Amino acid sequence: MRLNVFYLISSVCFMILVGYLWLVYLPVYEFTTAYGFVKRIVSIITVLLVLSAGIQLFLAIKKR
Repeated sequence: MRLNVFYLISSVCFMILVGYLWLVYLPVYEFTTAYGFVKRIVSIITVLLVLSAGIQLFLAIKKR
């Protein structure tokens, strides 16, 4: 079993981006009328990023 470091680093960067979206970007819109829309968009982006990070973690530890 080989570990591909590049996929692993990319997955970590995706998780950092998800954390940024929820902890920094979304609170900016908390008391505005656009909060619901922005929260929905951030949720969709989060699902897509977590799926891609999961795929990359799978690829990082895939057997050859």
